[in-house]
Amino acid sequence: LLSKQIERTRIKVSVATEAVLAFVDTYFEYDYFLVAPQPSNPWITDDITFWVLNESLVEVPTEKRVRRWGISFMELVNDPTGLIEFTNYLRKEYCHENIRFWQAVLDLKYGPTAEMKEKVNSIYE
Repeated sequence: LLSKQIERTRIKVSVATEAVLAFVDTYFEYDYFLVAPQPSNPWITDDITFWVLNESLVEVPTEKRVRRWGISFMELVNDPTGLIEFTNYLRKEYCHENIRFWQAVLDLKYGPTAEMKEKVNSIYE
């Protein structure tokens, strides 16, 4: 037990604190409990504009939403509108099969084990 504890990887508290602070700095403007949502606060008023602008699929995304896509690739592909826009861009560049492959691999990774063989065959096809 002692040798396992000695060999265990540790992280300094200062390094962990810096990582948390970097995360908070990055996502501060997207936390609606810390920053008032625009155009109005839907929890206080009866205005539904906020909900309409932030639906999962919109024709024209807000500037704040597009800036969030710039934080990381996962932010882009986890947003349905961002994924559609990125796929359309890749289609214009004649390489949209890359995102389709990536989606198929994620589906294989997180999907049920019983369907694994069929999914592998469909990726191969």
